[in-house]
Amino acid sequence: MEHEIDRFANGLPVYSIREDIKNILCNEGRVLLIVAGTGSGKSTQIPQYLLFDGIIDSSKKILCSQPRKTAVHELAMRVKKETSLNNYCFVNVPVYKENGNKPNLDAKINFITVKHLLDCIKQDPILSQFGCVVIDEVHERTVYTDLCLGLMKKILKLRSDMKLVITSATLDPELLLNYFAEFQAKKLEIPGHHYSVKICYEPPFSRCKGLV
Repeated sequence: MEHEIDRFANGLPVYSIREDIKNILCNEGRVLLIVAGTGSGKSTQIPQYLLFDGIIDSSKKILCSQPRKTAVHELAMRVKKETSLNNYCFVNVPVYKENGNKPNLDAKINFITVKHLLDCIKQDPILSQFGCVVIDEVHERTVYTDLCLGLMKKILKLRSDMKLVITSATLDPELLLNYFAEFQAKKLEIPGHHYSVKICYEPPFSRCKGLV
């Protein structure tokens, strides 16, 4: 099963830019924009590359924000499964409770909502425990997303070791490349990836007579 997970992860389109991600964030700039479509593996694999490829200091953690709680939970479950099978278990599966309590962030890779990211910055304005922030699906713009981008720019000015990865399926990156130009922002694109679709038709009504 472990080898199957590895083979699947290495076959995802995002794997083709793994070395580029490391080279850019370690040698060229501290902000990276990645444009990749649905199914490319960007949301599950990039946090693992950041952790396991020596891109951030080993004492630091990673924050990965998503627009929706459902995506936060599903991605955390997937990455936890992949890392656990490789004898690592660096991911918490967050639970957002109705009483407003936030999940703890003591894992190496922490998936959170973008609103929770804003709260984290309010509590610790330089995000001192973290070495990289990933803002995923940034094309789904909200007030929280825009605020976080603005605050991350301030953090990057205050911390020379902080890195920022921004990902999207449909983003026109030029605006953000200009906004983060002082940090040598770079862009990577993953070519579109299409999966085969099988169309299944229901049998004629006459064959289904008496069935519910």
